[in-house]
Amino acid sequence: ESELLLTVKRKADSIVILRALSADKSAVLPETLWGLPVTELEHHAFAPNRPMTEGETVRIACGPMPAEQPDNSRLEDVALPSTLRRIGNYAFYNCTALTSITIPDSVTSIGNSAFYWCVYLTGITIPDSVTSIGDSAFTCCDSLTSITIPDSVTSISNYAFYCCKSLTGITIPDSVISIGSSAFLECDKLKNVYFIGTEEQWNKICIGSQNSSLTSATIHFKPEGVYGDINGDG
Repeated sequence: ESELLLTVKRKADSIVILRALSADKSAVLPETLWGLPVTELEHHAFAPNRPMTEGETVRIACGPMPAEQPDNSRLEDVALPSTLRRIGNYAFYNCTALTSITIPDSVTSIGNSAFYWCVYLTGITIPDSVTSIGDSAFTCCDSLTSITIPDSVTSISNYAFYCCKSLTGITIPDSVISIGSSAFLECDKLKNVYFIGTEEQWNKICIGSQNSSLTSATIHFKPEGVYGDINGDG
């Protein structure tokens, strides 16, 4: 059988995943270990080619054993537990095979560069529970075509979607009051921005420098409701 190899830190009331390695195409993180909820993914938890961190080691059987060593180089899909609250900085950095991930609605924080260089990640749903998205969180996600920012977010950080070369549409709620520098730099295919608010509210947003891809896109205003086609092709 293949194994999901975890290095963890056991706290008094929760578990922190320090490293998670798999040789398979998919990984499912457990919700509990030793009866304690898994609540945090530490920095570089899934990032390939990183040394193992000191901590308790847990091996979880998850299918037939591939010949390769577990280094996440084949990892395409990750299911995160419903107990998770925080995704740390660089948690999935350089997971170049990753195409799909489910972020549960328990997560409140996505760290800096969390999905940096996930070049085949085609889509991601950010749940309404998330209040903080770090700098460069989705930088160089070349295959990401659309994104919806939940109304729990008030600020889009610096370089958040920098160099997302396939991004054609984004939905932004009226809760957003600032968009950081270079948040949409080199998003050359961005054509449609769907703002869940009025033109007056949009004009009050503080938009940082190097965001011409955003400001030159067509801004669609809608005070209420959800847009069905944010790619602008229907």
